[in-house]
Amino acid sequence: MKLFCIPHAGGSARAFQPLAAALDPRIDVVPFQPAGRDGRHREQPYESFDAAVDDITALIEKEADGSPYAIYGHSLGGLFGYEAARRLTARGHRPPLHLFVSATRPPQRRYGGGGRPAIHTYPDLAFLGALAATGGVPEEFLRESDAVAYFTARIRGDYELYGQYRHCGPAPRLACPVTVVTGADDPVTSPHDVGLWADVTTGPVTHLELAGAGHFFLDSHTGPVVNRIHSALPERGAAKAERPLTQDDFREAMARLAAPVTVVTTIDGDGRPRSFTASAVCSLSAQPPLLLVCVNTGGSSHEAFTTADHFLVNVLDHEQASVARDFAQSDRRQAEAALVPLELGLPGLPDASARFACTRQQVLPGGDHSILIGRLESVALSDAPPLIHFHRGWHQPAPVPADRPPVLRSLV
Repeated sequence: MKLFCIPHAGGSARAFQPLAAALDPRIDVVPFQPAGRDGRHREQPYESFDAAVDDITALIEKEADGSPYAIYGHSLGGLFGYEAARRLTARGHRPPLHLFVSATRPPQRRYGGGGRPAIHTYPDLAFLGALAATGGVPEEFLRESDAVAYFTARIRGDYELYGQYRHCGPAPRLACPVTVVTGADDPVTSPHDVGLWADVTTGPVTHLELAGAGHFFLDSHTGPVVNRIHSALPERGAAKAERPLTQDDFREAMARLAAPVTVVTTIDGDGRPRSFTASAVCSLSAQPPLLLVCVNTGGSSHEAFTTADHFLVNVLDHEQASVARDFAQSDRRQAEAALVPLELGLPGLPDASARFACTRQQVLPGGDHSILIGRLESVALSDAPPLIHFHRGWHQPAPVPADRPPVLRSLV
């Protein structure tokens, strides 16, 4: 059973970490990461409410793939989840087994109104002050000018999306149960909201009110929320561990394991350079200095590396993705011809981020690979950042600031 979780305005997928950690492992939490946030920070933010709903709908279509699923949305995320469920149903997909909306105004309630301007039109400090007055911003945050500049545009953009939203009426109504979760002290939602949710679904609507909770409660009231999800989803599907692991499962999991990209080189018995691209390289011991490299037993270079006395690990820098591709080809003779003699007289890449010259110490069996253990004889290092392989793509590492500003929440 997959539970798609959609964060609040200004939020990211990280908002659901407490929930994911506490839920039954048979519930596969799939947090939605909005464009422009965290791992998608290079993407442009959404220009319209519909664009955000399209992105969420595409994720559910891909990941659910016709299987039972549920949706959990917090604050603005609940409204996104509601519209995604309607869109999926209109396209002929099965509706969610359950829709959970927490701290979410019902779709019939307009953002703004009451003769007051919408708060996303306020100047920066007034905008953040309005959020802080209702618990959306830590007070110390307002004293951090860099943090204010970083988050204001992001949250204001989400409020602008909310300002675009117009509910087009109850048709088509959802055909699933809805659970409305509210904080008793939430200044944004009201008890009247529960009845409005009953107008947009043919399924039953239940209400969970959390005593002592405000607008944000997934950290402080995780237990009651988890219990309600468990009771609403009694058929959670088979535990993941009960299904035999397939090769596709393994490959998909290992694609999430970020690793530096290396080209490993040596000289075979005929004096020819041999090579292969590898990410299965890691340190093994400091005393003595050992590393290991995994070599495919079916590879054309397997015999050369498991019998050679020495080998060289060339760690590629972040601009050498094309080099990685060249040495990953089945015919690498042209790439190998460009290698030059380096440490221990081994062929190598002079502009690599780092090089480790090794003496072969031991070869061990490891399934469809051989584990080549080498003792380091010398190292060559540069300041160039390495090339990283992650999720079947090339990446450059980026530092995480130690003084990262506090997580800012909004109230939609």
